Amino acid sequence: MAHVLGFHGSSNISLQGKHVTELECNQKMRVFAMKLELWKSKFNNNNFATFPVLNTYLDENDTAIIPDVRLAFEENITHLSKEFDRYFLDNDFARIQGIIKDPFSFNVHNLPTENYAIQEQFIEMPNDSGAISTFKSKTSSEFWISMAALIQHYQSFF
Repeated sequence: MAHVLGFHGSSNISLQGKHVTELECNQKMRVFAMKLELWKSKFNNNNFATFPVLNTYLDENDTAIIPDVRLAFEENITHLSKEFDRYFLDNDFARIQGIIKDPFSFNVHNLPTENYAIQEQFIEMPNDSGAISTFKSKTSSEFWISMAALIQHYQSFF
């Protein structure tokens, strides 16, 4: 668990800062969730290389994991993974992040359907040469900031 918590701590630090976007945070959270599943799988297959402290201990003491420790680890990782998903992985955000990354090659069906006007107006964006030019010359964050009027218009969407 020390390795998992250490990784979580370093991930936490990387999510902080003045210029960190929600998109970057979401991507890092997804990576952490995937690593939790990978680590659980490796642990269940007696592959402890991912856990250097445990691996060293087992090698130096020529011992194996006792069933109670294995069960406790598995339960902790499962619980951590579920809580992490519940708090941090927003499926609605994942659904629309394509438009944030590249508003010119997204699927309009990924936009909220409650307001058809949003879908219709975002269909127009791929044909807006000014917006395309701005997008090509700026980062995603800079682009959306420059499109502030559009963002205010779609405030309920974001």
